[in-house]
Amino acid sequence: MHFEDAEWALVSEHFYLRAYSKGDHILTQGAVAQDIFFVEEGIVHRYTLRAGTIASDNFFFDGNMGAALASFLTREPSVDFLEAIEPTRLQCLSFESVQKLCKELHRFERFLSLAVQNAYCHSHRRIHSFLQLSPHQRYLQLQKERPRVIHELPQYLVASYLGITPQSLSRIRKRMADYKS
Repeated sequence: MHFEDAEWALVSEHFYLRAYSKGDHILTQGAVAQDIFFVEEGIVHRYTLRAGTIASDNFFFDGNMGAALASFLTREPSVDFLEAIEPTRLQCLSFESVQKLCKELHRFERFLSLAVQNAYCHSHRRIHSFLQLSPHQRYLQLQKERPRVIHELPQYLVASYLGITPQSLSRIRKRMADYKS
């Protein structure tokens, strides 16, 4: 969505920069998400813990908008963690700034509405993939739709995102390599 220069000037006044080192938590489970963010540089990992094991939900790369959206919108404690996978710089907007911008700029409200719709569609596709697709099919879908996840993240995080063990991911990759030979 395109903002007019005057609109963008108003929006950009509300951004503030946050920098994180590799491994820093941006949000911990139980805290209320105070910001939505745009990744200027780096990678953010959103996950929860299931029986003490990381269950990866999403990854936000440079150029992506991200948040623990349910917590941000409802003002309830987050079930998610947000962690910097590498040194990361985020351009952040506070909840208060988002509310103010939605009241002042119809275009910003529309932008946010589209962002929430996209997040919902992403979540719906992920749920569908777990209900309908085999791990191998989920891997192929991920390879097609989000190749950066496969190429830029450690294998244990890719496996977590796919809902499988790293050993299962290795077997899938080996079968694919054998098939191509």
